Amino acid sequence: MRHEAPACRQRGSIVVPVVAALLVGLSLLGASQIGYLYYMKRELQNMADFAALAGAQVLADGGSCPAAQTAAWASARMNFQQHGALADEEMTVVCGEWAPDDIPGDGRHFAVSLDPARMNAVWVTVEKNVTSIAPFVPGQIVLSEAGAATSQPAAAFSVGSRLLRVGGQGLVGQLLAAIGLTPSQLDVLSASGLVNTKLTPSGLLQALGLPASVAAGVGTPQELLALQQLTLGQVLDASAQVLSKTDGVAQASLSALNGLISQLNLAVIDGRSPLTLPVRLFGDGGVFALVATGDPASALRAEVNVLDLVSTSLLAANGSRLLSIPSLDVAGLVQARVRVIDPPQIAIGGPGVSAVTPQIRVYARVGTTGVPLLGGLLDTLGTRIDLPVIIEVGRSEATLARVCEAPLARDQAEIRVQSSAASICLGGFPRMAAGFGPDSFFSDQNTCDGTVARHPVASVLGLLTVRSHLNLPVLQSGEETVTLTAPAPGQPPTVVTVTPNDNLDLNRLGQTLAEQVGGGLLGDLLGDPANTGLQGGTLEERVNRLLGPTPVGRSLTEIAAEMRYSNEALAARAKQWASGNVLNGLLGDVSALLEVLLVAPLGDVTCGLLGGLGGAKGVRNCKTPYVQNMVQGNNGVTAVLGLVVKVLEPVLGALGGLLQKLVNDTLGIGLGQSDVSLLSVRCGDVRLVY
Repeated sequence: MRHEAPACRQRGSIVVPVVAALLVGLSLLGASQIGYLYYMKRELQNMADFAALAGAQVLADGGSCPAAQTAAWASARMNFQQHGALADEEMTVVCGEWAPDDIPGDGRHFAVSLDPARMNAVWVTVEKNVTSIAPFVPGQIVLSEAGAATSQPAAAFSVGSRLLRVGGQGLVGQLLAAIGLTPSQLDVLSASGLVNTKLTPSGLLQALGLPASVAAGVGTPQELLALQQLTLGQVLDASAQVLSKTDGVAQASLSALNGLISQLNLAVIDGRSPLTLPVRLFGDGGVFALVATGDPASALRAEVNVLDLVSTSLLAANGSRLLSIPSLDVAGLVQARVRVIDPPQIAIGGPGVSAVTPQIRVYARVGTTGVPLLGGLLDTLGTRIDLPVIIEVGRSEATLARVCEAPLARDQAEIRVQSSAASICLGGFPRMAAGFGPDSFFSDQNTCDGTVARHPVASVLGLLTVRSHLNLPVLQSGEETVTLTAPAPGQPPTVVTVTPNDNLDLNRLGQTLAEQVGGGLLGDLLGDPANTGLQGGTLEERVNRLLGPTPVGRSLTEIAAEMRYSNEALAARAKQWASGNVLNGLLGDVSALLEVLLVAPLGDVTCGLLGGLGGAKGVRNCKTPYVQNMVQGNNGVTAVLGLVVKVLEPVLGALGGLLQKLVNDTLGIGLGQSDVSLLSVRCGDVRLVY
């Protein structure tokens, strides 16, 4: 009989599964705790970030540090309320200065400061004990920091002479005409809405493939070299590229700009396309004047007017090349040129940044061809007029004085305008010497600041040559402060013309300048009576002084040409000039005129022949009665001087018309007047810096 073996009873332990389960549970609990800590740290960091931004915004709006701290606490409590209360000792808020360039020792680049002039940042530190979700596990201290700073308030503005007003008659229009284009192209750009279109310098740099840091001179050698080698074509193409990617830009504006680029591509200036001319974006002679700050990025985000950018770039590319003004041809008498010595600039940056108008030099040479000179008789007899005139208008400067400060609104800025001085000069300029060519008068080395020598401005009948020079300041520089408002989006900037209180009456400007030129000429012509031979002593003494110390005596023609009025006559002539009647009543009687102009030369011939008989003494004795007659009868001298002034009369009249047309009409210059436009304002954006 078989017996079955008894079944083996299974044995085991629950310990292993329990331990495994506990390990898994603890791992999950630990992971949850770690995740919760990261979550709370992130929440605390967000709270600190928003608190710092809220406090910095108060500073950006011109608020005080206590107000910024209150705003930071309010933001923190609102954002943390779902996690419970936030105790006062768990968060600190301090105000100070964030300056990455000036505080290099601290990685945060932050220093506590209560100086309103330096306070631009808020620093928030949160130190909170986060309760553990695991039992019997103590809470953990979580530390979060955040720093927010305000960017420097920035504005973009331009200042220009009235000469640069956009239009066919302005310098930019004359420049386009000089290279074979139509000045009305600028009117097309304006009508297309480009005057209302804006871009930022940072966007322009991005389109050029350059980082914004190159504006401050920071970049690779290749980037900095590329910035220095930009051309007009690259700047205009980049502007068109930015506009093509900007929302809301009218297609007409983009088409007009591309049309200008196409026309410039076909034009020629000095044997090359204008698009290949070099253009500097920043620095001296550059399109943009950028103030040196620790936050250049803020200035580069300021918006500038595209039409201003195009016009300024065109003038910057042209450099100091002469511009012809054919419309100034007055009866064939005048050659006129304009030279822009320094291009205008668009200023971007904070308080202290400046923009300047171009320094302008106008050359006008007035001759006698075609002048109705007393029925043509004097022209036949060898009368010539040559008046080389330079009008020099210095640079006006506009400086951003205040922005984003009470009582100014957030879209306003206060700009201080230093108006330019202007001067007019006439005479012989250094480059007009023999050997410099017929166009040497238009050299950039001829200035009112340099040497202005006496120049033969008039020759009368081949007997009397008037040599004169003149250098007169017609307007002193002045200063005025204006408050401007930035335009609303899609609107053109408002142009404000700043006129010094002592500015000349523009309605009489040409006449005034002509009078000053004429006055200077007449003064040179009349000379100083005290230094002539007519003053003091007996008749014999005066005659001997006029004849001079040489044995034969001076030429009678020379004496007649250099005779001057008496003190009384000169005073009367000065009074006539002041009353505007200088050109009236100066012609003496015909017999006296013929005596001086014909008798004196004949006397020289007669006395010269007598010299062969009586020697030097005989010649001098022969001349003596002629000189006595000239001294006793001043009508002859009056007639000569009157004749010279009469010869100058039509030329001075033409000069007055020329200057008035030049200054007030053709070029649109208002001496000392500056057009100022505020393009945009940025009142300190806030951003996290730590």
